[in-house]
Amino acid sequence: IFERAKALSALERALAAREIAVRDLASQEDVTIVMGEIKRFKATQATLKQIDEALAAQVASDTDAVALLARLGAVRAEQQKVVEAVLNHALTGNPAEASKTARTGLVPLVDRSAKVLDDLHALFDRRAKDQVAQAQAEAQRATWLVVAVMAVVVLAGGLLAWRMATGIARPMRQAITAAQAIT
Repeated sequence: IFERAKALSALERALAAREIAVRDLASQEDVTIVMGEIKRFKATQATLKQIDEALAAQVASDTDAVALLARLGAVRAEQQKVVEAVLNHALTGNPAEASKTARTGLVPLVDRSAKVLDDLHALFDRRAKDQVAQAQAEAQRATWLVVAVMAVVVLAGGLLAWRMATGIARPMRQAITAAQAIT
């Protein structure tokens, strides 16, 4: 669970970094600065791909999480089309159109991404609570088992002690009775 949460947080940070890189890219007029921003954008894309792969591997057995990641992937594919349009405008020296495309195209998609990420958080929270409840139930069962074993041991010990005490006391009573009869 911790690794999933860690990967999800890294994904959120990478998505935010990518969004910032696109907005910065869209606002530049100088082509050399645009090229620098493209390099930064590509670096965030590479990081994002690594995080995607790690998160997908961690949730591969969870069909609900896989479905949510697929939804997020679909939204991000739409975002990629907008990003490509922003890049084209930025590279052709049209920062006003690049900014407008980033603002009008990305904002709704970022909101949809945030909704899917919220759904992933909620799913991971439910999974974590389920695991905690399961661990608590197992601990409760283990506690009752220990109490039951202790009760059996105490009863067996008491029975053994009584048996030993009567085993010693009976011959002593007989010896005392025999000694009294002799005198």
